[in-house]
Amino acid sequence: MQKKTHWILYLSLSISGVLVLWLYAILFTANDRVPGTEYYYSGTLNDGFNIYTGVLFFLIGIIVGYFSNANIWMAGISSILCLPLIALYEATIYKGSHNLIPFELLFYFAYSLPAVAGTYLGKKIPSRFR
Repeated sequence: MQKKTHWILYLSLSISGVLVLWLYAILFTANDRVPGTEYYYSGTLNDGFNIYTGVLFFLIGIIVGYFSNANIWMAGISSILCLPLIALYEATIYKGSHNLIPFELLFYFAYSLPAVAGTYLGKKIPSRFR
């Protein structure tokens, strides 16, 4: 796979990560946050991360690892890239919010582990099944 296609893959993983988290948060959680306030976007997307979306990220990782030659860590991190970017955005707009950014980044790294594990497993599937 060429470098250009890798970036398209990583971008599509980022978009799919946002869609998975946002759709789950909108459909299955009680979102009582007011739009335009601090923690609205990050809170909504964090509400969307649970065991079900973790399994979805794992399955997406298996598909990506099986069908592409993507970097395992880049695929996992790009699937949740929206979360640290939104936290940094909210921290610059709303002063005083997200005052523990390093710890948030550690949690977001942990959120990427299901996708990393899925991508790794997808790469390890024997080639006779392909």
